Amino acid sequence: MNTVNENENPFTSFWPRRLAVASLGVSMILIGIWLAEFVGILDAFHPLSESLVFVIACAVTAAVATSALIFRKQAEILAQFAYVASATTILFGLYVIGTPLSPLFIFWSIIALLAGVYLFKTLLPTIILFTIYSLYLVLYKGISSEEGILLVACSYLPLLFSIFLWSNTIPQKTDKQQALDVLSHELSEVSNKSEIVINTISDGVIALGNDGIIVLINPAAQALLGWDKDDALHLDYKLVFKIVDKADKVVDPAVDPVNQCFKTGEHKTTSELRVITNSDKHILVSIDVSPVGEKAKNGAIIVFRDITTQVEENRERTEFVSTASHEMRTPVAAIEGYLGLALNPQTATIDDKAREYITKAHESAQHLGHLFQDLLDISKAEDGRMQINLQVTDIVARTRSVVQGFATSAAAKGLTLVFNPDATKQNGNLTPAFYAEVDPDRFDEISGNLIENAIKYTKTGSVTIDVKGDENHVRISVQDTGIGIPAEDIPHMFQKFYRVDNSDTREIGGTGLGLYLSRQLIESMGGQLILQSEYTQGSTFTIELNRLTKAEIDQKVAAASQTMQPTPQTQVPPTAPMPPAA
Repeated sequence: MNTVNENENPFTSFWPRRLAVASLGVSMILIGIWLAEFVGILDAFHPLSESLVFVIACAVTAAVATSALIFRKQAEILAQFAYVASATTILFGLYVIGTPLSPLFIFWSIIALLAGVYLFKTLLPTIILFTIYSLYLVLYKGISSEEGILLVACSYLPLLFSIFLWSNTIPQKTDKQQALDVLSHELSEVSNKSEIVINTISDGVIALGNDGIIVLINPAAQALLGWDKDDALHLDYKLVFKIVDKADKVVDPAVDPVNQCFKTGEHKTTSELRVITNSDKHILVSIDVSPVGEKAKNGAIIVFRDITTQVEENRERTEFVSTASHEMRTPVAAIEGYLGLALNPQTATIDDKAREYITKAHESAQHLGHLFQDLLDISKAEDGRMQINLQVTDIVARTRSVVQGFATSAAAKGLTLVFNPDATKQNGNLTPAFYAEVDPDRFDEISGNLIENAIKYTKTGSVTIDVKGDENHVRISVQDTGIGIPAEDIPHMFQKFYRVDNSDTREIGGTGLGLYLSRQLIESMGGQLILQSEYTQGSTFTIELNRLTKAEIDQKVAAASQTMQPTPQTQVPPTAPMPPAA
């Protein structure tokens, strides 16, 4: 059987119209015969004019056939219905006449000849209809053999010829087309499921074309922005998703995360901007923009949520923590002071047992004081009250002084504490000079916290501190041979109050605030804190800072000298050598 490509052959759109025209023509001729008999122009050999149902059936067939010619989208189904209706009308006319020896068989033959156009869609109903009528004639009318031959000649032979005529020209779908149909069906199902998910999530979702035009907006986005779907679709996103800064000014394109996503083709996120709703309400939102396709060539997806309430709750929580920590720090400091006096032989005389108890109480008071101080620092960092005094600092020298402060605690656990720049210097190699702009006190706090953790979580082996870098960055790494961190815990290590909970860590004290605060402070100085770890194999924490060039050092030192006398730590000789990066 030959196959014809539906996309290239107009057969599928051509034949519904022909089938409709044939059905319309037959029905109109039958109506003409009925009218001619009804008004007496044509002598009625058989009483068709006496059947009102017959003419109504003809009129319905004509109406359906006409509709098939008018409505193109439903042309095929209407044409098939008109064909079956015309065949049924003819059979009903034959039933009214009561004999097969009628000119109506001519019209029946025409209709039967077209039955094969859509094969079983029209052929099967036609065969069923005429078979029922044939049985009626045989069982109740007792037709003769001549009439039976005429019946077959005018009915089943046109049907068989119709099958032979159209079977080789009906467009058949190729294997490729069938595979495409299956794929299209599967994609349609996936699309429907995706649409259900998008429409049920609480976050606002807006899909943009590569020209920034909105092609999808889910119900949550409509509710947040106050835009109806029909109004928002096909508009530029800037008309619907109006982004402003905290001062309610339209954001610069360099700050607009959507614009930047299209420009760079990279994922962008921010929680610092607001959007203006259709009712002119300003809401603080978290915006997440992801490119679709390489370099956003297929558009972008905006996911956003209203965080106004969340930010307000966080602010209130931070204020409470700050106030409570500040109020509790004073009595804790007093307790720590009095316990210290009790432990001082010059101010108090106590026995060994009491000294043991007071020592433990003193350590607990110190721990509590550190906790309150951490909470205060965190609240200040989160609401922008943390003061950072940036100074040009020799990172190698500053790190060395911090490492030296932990020599005793490392030796007490039998650990080897290694500062690599000193080891390199002892081997005769030149140690590069690395300068960065940091708050020296905060830097000591961060690096000290990392070294203290490394010693705390290392049972045997070593803790190695190194300072390396390139032309643009300085990297201070703290590597240990300790218990390591499970892979599932690594993404959460910089969250507030998060601590790894397993048999290795339960006996080791901690608040879960040190790493969170360290990252906040490092980021406030323009750097970042990176973690690499493998469970049971140890961990490496790396502080990455922007390295200053010789010209930048001179410029910043000169600027600082005009406002205040720089401290010896931050003074860098104008002729200080800058060896190549390690």
